[in-house]
Amino acid sequence: MTRAATALLAAALAVAAAGCSHTAADKAVPRRTAYPRLAPHDTSMVAVDSLPVYFEASADAAVTHPGPLWLDIVYPAYEASIHVSFTPATAATLGDILSNRLQRLSLNAGDSRGVSSRFDNGHGFGVLIVATEATSTPVQFIATDSSAMVVSGAVYLSNPAAAANVDSVAPIVKILLADVTRSLSTLRHHD
Repeated sequence: MTRAATALLAAALAVAAAGCSHTAADKAVPRRTAYPRLAPHDTSMVAVDSLPVYFEASADAAVTHPGPLWLDIVYPAYEASIHVSFTPATAATLGDILSNRLQRLSLNAGDSRGVSSRFDNGHGFGVLIVATEATSTPVQFIATDSSAMVVSGAVYLSNPAAAANVDSVAPIVKILLADVTRSLSTLRHHD
């Protein structure tokens, strides 16, 4: 190594070392915004009993039945729930039920924008809507087999302060969106 290269390397190391020195006056300064670092939860799914269709929910969540055709999947650690309703349909009532559910999704979304995607799991089809702006209902869905059942639901964030910042709840929304997607992929009539 040449003398100039050695001097340049020594100068670079001296600058780096000076940047690493701390005095008693140096204190950690909190950043303006901190985002949650969530440990991934168990991704195993379990069948939910007492429903008119086969439907799975996260084994990590608490499942309650507020009514015979209503399901709440509760995630206390995330201050969130997934509310799901199951509505029997016929060819004559399907259009009205879907229209009602789409209106409900629109009211839940308010003025916030979202990205919608269609899905087909081989047993039925539907739409999944993910909000791109702050809202307390960042994920919503409607699914149907086009003959006997309409399943609709929404992720609800119960902490309004957290829900107001789309970036801070992004990790939670990502986890719950994955659970909703897995649940919808298993949705079918009982075997």
